[in-house]
Amino acid sequence: STGGCGSGAPIQSGNTASNSVNLTTLTANTTYTYCVRSACTGPTNSGWVSSTFFTGYCLFSSTSSASYINSFSTTGGSTNIYNLSSGFSTGGYGDFTSQVVTQSASSVVNCSITGVPATSGNNGYSIYVDYNNNLIFDATERVYTSASYLATPALVSFTIPISQPIGSFRMRLIADYNSTSPTACGAISRGEAEDYTLTVIAAP
Repeated sequence: STGGCGSGAPIQSGNTASNSVNLTTLTANTTYTYCVRSACTGPTNSGWVSSTFFTGYCLFSSTSSASYINSFSTTGGSTNIYNLSSGFSTGGYGDFTSQVVTQSASSVVNCSITGVPATSGNNGYSIYVDYNNNLIFDATERVYTSASYLATPALVSFTIPISQPIGSFRMRLIADYNSTSPTACGAISRGEAEDYTLTVIAAP
């Protein structure tokens, strides 16, 4: 359901003896509510238990625009990202997945990050790539972390694994004023996350 239990027609409903159900025809980037109860027939019906889930990548937000990613670009790829002077994205998250860096497996992606403020020791940075396309930025998919506060422009790089299959993958860049090794998800007080696309092609 896109509402609470009992509010409006459900997207999908039914009974099951299993502890899991496959859901179909869901819309991407949408928050849904699921409702579960046991003893579904007769006078012994239990009350509904509900929770929510989001059909997309984990959400990121920031309450302050005092720190953010103002420019991000790559070099060395067959195509490269040039997102210059982008400013602070509304709510601290920017979807720039239409901008693509293209590179082959075992090759290096070179990145330039300009953050605000640009003074010494301003933000910590991380880059994640969802290499298995499961909509989760796993800890093992963090391809770069500053592990310290960096003045900008910061020139960083990461190497695509030699065994990485050909395809397109979500890449997330995070800046956090209060963390030297930012995580990919959550609500923070001062920073920004921007999503891009990494396309892996066959080696030339």
